[in-house]
Amino acid sequence: AQSKSDCLTCHSDESLSTERNGKPVSLFVNEHQLGSSAHGKLVCVACHAGFDMNNLPHKEKIEPLSCLTCHQDAAQKHKFHPQMVRSTGRDGTPDISCKQCHGKHDVVSPKVSGSKFHSSNLLETCGTCHSGVKEKFSASSHGKALASGVTGAPNCITCHENDVTKVRAGRDSVQIKLAQERVCLSCHLDNPDVRARMAPSAGFIAAYEQSVHGSALVKGNAKVANCVNCHGSHEMKKGSDAASKVS
Repeated sequence: AQSKSDCLTCHSDESLSTERNGKPVSLFVNEHQLGSSAHGKLVCVACHAGFDMNNLPHKEKIEPLSCLTCHQDAAQKHKFHPQMVRSTGRDGTPDISCKQCHGKHDVVSPKVSGSKFHSSNLLETCGTCHSGVKEKFSASSHGKALASGVTGAPNCITCHENDVTKVRAGRDSVQIKLAQERVCLSCHLDNPDVRARMAPSAGFIAAYEQSVHGSALVKGNAKVANCVNCHGSHEMKKGSDAASKVS
């Protein structure tokens, strides 16, 4: 078994490279980044399985790594980017893959304060690609509450860890609208921190499923209004705001 230092004997050389499809590709590994990453305690061949340091190339057929080998729950956790995790868990699409978001040898756990996927940095990180959404959300009531550190304020993952968009094939509008309703109620009905800040007149939220809209949606009518249809999604503002859709 090769140790990490065995591999870094060569791969710590910044000039080390190979050629793929006529283009040079660096094979340099930053030892400090790797050691500080979530995978820092692993040996290289834990991920690069089947590599033989005594042969060049190190493997007869070198393929992209499959993150699903270890992270088998990735598909459930990344419902907002189903194209990121194919059945192989390797490359996803050209613009969306595990390594495109999380990095390669510099992967840092979202639990680490200051990491790009820590809850405090999610808006900036997701906004790197979704700049238009970031702008709308920042101006919304949710975004302002998050920026002010209000307990219970949602960030990107709060909503999008749920299946609330059309990005996954095979889902009809009724399924999506019901999922959106459940997400909204999970805070505005079930979270005591959020409910405590709502006006007494907001009690009607609990009765949505008994309303004309709610009961029709449960029966399969995809044309009726749910929370998002009336209040908006990323741009949601309080009804008292003159710019709100329900003002």
